Amino acid sequence: MLGEALRTHSLDIVQRLHDMGFSIDMDDFGSGYSDLSLLNQLPLDVMKIDRSMLLASEGSERMQTVLRQMIELGHALGMKVICEGIETEEQEQLLIACGCEYGQGFLYGKPMRRRTF
Repeated sequence: MLGEALRTHSLDIVQRLHDMGFSIDMDDFGSGYSDLSLLNQLPLDVMKIDRSMLLASEGSERMQTVLRQMIELGHALGMKVICEGIETEEQEQLLIACGCEYGQGFLYGKPMRRRTF
């Protein structure tokens, strides 16, 4: 009972943040505990596909189909789709061929160090 109340409260907070203009991202999509029901419950703006999906898609036509369908799902739901962990031009080309328009990873730049103010 408490778990459901906490979940409802959390979903309400996320909806309020979205209503205030904050962008809501689903990080690490396709790995671990990605809950597909959240695609319906949350006002998501961005789907960030986990690097593991990219790695699994290299050399596997079956996984490339899964990756392509994930990207199409994000687009069909009105989200921007970003793939994490792009390290090579071959990975970049694979994502372009699958319809992914955004990416992040070492190919584009190294992580920045943390700054304190």
